[in-house]
Amino acid sequence: MDHATPNNPTDADLLRWGCERNTPLEIHKHTGDVAIPVARARMMCTDGERLYLDEPQTIGQPVKMGKGTAVDCFFSIGHELFMFTATVASMHCKVRLNEQKTLVGMAINLPAEIRQGQRRSRYRTSLALQTPISVTMHEASKDLNSSPVGAARFEGRIVDASDTGLGVLLEFDRPSKFRIFGRWFLRFQIPGESEPTTLGCELRQCRTIREGESMKIGLLAMPWPTERALREQMLPMQRYLTSVERSLLKRAS
Repeated sequence: MDHATPNNPTDADLLRWGCERNTPLEIHKHTGDVAIPVARARMMCTDGERLYLDEPQTIGQPVKMGKGTAVDCFFSIGHELFMFTATVASMHCKVRLNEQKTLVGMAINLPAEIRQGQRRSRYRTSLALQTPISVTMHEASKDLNSSPVGAARFEGRIVDASDTGLGVLLEFDRPSKFRIFGRWFLRFQIPGESEPTTLGCELRQCRTIREGESMKIGLLAMPWPTERALREQMLPMQRYLTSVERSLLKRAS
């Protein structure tokens, strides 16, 4: 951590330091058996029963979570990652910072515990030095049940991946534009697997490279057509990432 934090902080210490620093909190909403990233907010204060945040932010979409919604929350202090599971207490409440200043934000019930360590679905495994995995992207409708007329189609390769998403590198003859939260069908073949993987994904990040001739995009795998189908489709990727990580550990040892 840093020079102001002891070696064995309590959960109360972590929340206090997070609020003192207005630390960003990444919020993942529970949807069935999976947790989907939905927003980021800053930790503001706690009253011993609830953790208060400023107004949650996301790009292009409102944040919809009802009272009692289960969420996974992630934050960092120094170079260490912490996470906890809790429930939403209120999506719209006054957050009192001091006697003079209040703001509108949200409240989360304090968690039973805060855990430390890396979550693989949050941290992606680089595949840059592995056998290239080609991927075909086909533009989809918002509900992932069809493709629009004249749907865009791209070819690229997967450069990193996790339990919940993919990083894809695309090459262009001329710059192309992508819409954040746009939906796409992805199809690719994982080394060692007999069947290709097909995913319905939502675009969450994009970054141009070499004056727009290349682009790195980040996609979140969606529960399409069902949550069970998503779990089944992601199993080959999970097996592959495990084998890559084991290989990297052997090289480092």
